[in-house]
Amino acid sequence: METGERLRRTRSYYWGCIYASDEEEGDFGDLDGPGPIWTSHCWVTIQVRHARLVAKEEADVALTIEVRQTAAADFAYQATIDLPSGVLSVGDADSDEALRLAPGTWLMQVDLDSPDDATNVRIVLSPARPSN
Repeated sequence: METGERLRRTRSYYWGCIYASDEEEGDFGDLDGPGPIWTSHCWVTIQVRHARLVAKEEADVALTIEVRQTAAADFAYQATIDLPSGVLSVGDADSDEALRLAPGTWLMQVDLDSPDDATNVRIVLSPARPSN
C-alpha cells in the first residue's frame, strides 16, 4: 500500500455532499449518523458547502485525502468503510475519482473546517482490517 497524499481537488459540490464508497457497491443501504457525516458499512457521506445555495465564486470545496499505515490524532469524525474491491470512489453524483487501496476495512477520519458549511475537507485513510 502506498502511503502519503493521494488526492487533492478543489471544486464545487452541486449536491452539497461528498460521497465515498466501494467502487463496486451500488447501494448505500441505511445511512446512520447525526451529521455532518453519515455512514453505512460501505458508504460515507460528508456534508459540505452546497453549491446551489451560494454564489459561484464562493462554492469551491478543497478536498485532501491522505493514506497512512496508522490512524491520525485529533480528527472530529471517523467511520469504518468496507472496501471488498479495494477501490474507493470519492466524489458526488456529477463526477468521482477512484483511489486504489487494498481490499479490507478502512478507518476513514474526517476533519472539516465547519460542520455546517465545510469548504475544507481533510480525510485520512488507514487500514482497520485486511480482507481474509
